[in-house]
Amino acid sequence: MSEQHRTGDPGVKHRWPRAVLHRDGHVAVRLSSRIEGVLGQCGQLVGASKTAYRRAHPDHEVLCNACLFAAEAGKEASAVAVWFGDIDLELDRERVQRAADAVGRRLVLTPEHPFRFRGLAAGMRSHSADRVRIFQPCQYEQTLASGDAQSPATRNSQSP
Repeated sequence: MSEQHRTGDPGVKHRWPRAVLHRDGHVAVRLSSRIEGVLGQCGQLVGASKTAYRRAHPDHEVLCNACLFAAEAGKEASAVAVWFGDIDLELDRERVQRAADAVGRRLVLTPEHPFRFRGLAAGMRSHSADRVRIFQPCQYEQTLASGDAQSPATRNSQSP
């Protein structure tokens, strides 16, 4: 995320080891230092107040406490959470794409509920897919609900 909307030391809250598979309830977690190198530390915030941030940016799609899963298509049950934190897609969409490119894996960006607590597959069965975003490495971002894919060039040409 851009430095203009990052505050404090968000990494203090979550000191889980990187690159070690562990479980958080029903969710397999393996935090990725490579993804943190692109998106910043896990647990980062858009600002001191998420409500104030949303009010200041009403036209932005903001996912507070978003979850980022590495998951192969059709294998959502074996998805692993690799990063979590606040994402402003207006500002961070390209960074999430660069994270997918950096690890060479399909990344699925979700809202916190129910995905953080139930996992990707269970969350997708019970939640509207309109806020779930799929980032393919070096290819396309896809909105799960519509199935529409946009190339980076097309996506950029639609931006104001």
